[in-house]
Amino acid sequence: MKYARPDIGNNTIAYKGRRYWAIELAPDGKFDFVTKELGDYVLWDCLYDRAIATIIIQDDGSFIGTIMSHVPLSFEYGDIELAAKDLPREYDAYLKYVYD
Repeated sequence: MKYARPDIGNNTIAYKGRRYWAIELAPDGKFDFVTKELGDYVLWDCLYDRAIATIIIQDDGSFIGTIMSHVPLSFEYGDIELAAKDLPREYDAYLKYVYD
């Protein structure tokens, strides 16, 4: 499989896995169609070259990850690495449920 490596512009990489990257948006940043109004981070799938989730930092330091779906599906995490590793599994489960 060949993975696309996106140009992240002035944003930064908070977590870099082989296939999934958590990209932290710059204060005035935007990545693909995701802006700071949607999340502090974008979870990017480098295989399909698309955003699959957004992640917001809560006031208490926890993270809320929301997968891109037709219904609101959000999950709470203690750190960004855990969110970046678990959200793809949740996204795959959602797709399997919808399309199987």
